Amino acid sequence: LSNPRVRHRFQYACSDFAITSSVYYYYLQQEPQSLEAINAINVEEELREDTAQLLYYYYMKGSGGLYEADTPGDVVVGEFDYLLDCLMLAHEQGYVYFEANACQAMAELLKTEENYLLLMEKRPGMMRVINQADLSWEELVIGFSQQAIDLFKEYGDWYQISGSYRTLASCLNEQ
Repeated sequence: LSNPRVRHRFQYACSDFAITSSVYYYYLQQEPQSLEAINAINVEEELREDTAQLLYYYYMKGSGGLYEADTPGDVVVGEFDYLLDCLMLAHEQGYVYFEANACQAMAELLKTEENYLLLMEKRPGMMRVINQADLSWEELVIGFSQQAIDLFKEYGDWYQISGSYRTLASCLNEQ
């Protein structure tokens, strides 16, 4: 692995394997294995040159129940931080798929008013960044759901579009 190109390809293969493994374990409801796989990634070393993998990592840490903290409130704040990083980077770099996923996950995270109020307390500046129109809690959550639907339509992913409609329905039911 002394050749930089070979080393880079190997690091990509390792991080891709870890992310993919984490996803599969997650869908099989094997949370410890999913956590182990995602935590095996050295973000600074393995993902610094691959925006798509970095976005996938941020998305998984923010939406997949893969953020570990001492309290449920700290989990919400940590997941929010990862989703915000994913949302902003995806939007900035034009990664529509990950922007849509981040919007959908943000709607899921904010659909309970308790989480919204916690984040207003713990991350007021960042909440203003994602809510520049000063929408109510209900409008903000529905807005994220609708934005996910619109972005997935732009991307052309019917499976994700249907999942976004499920998220919208879930948010409306919560309200």
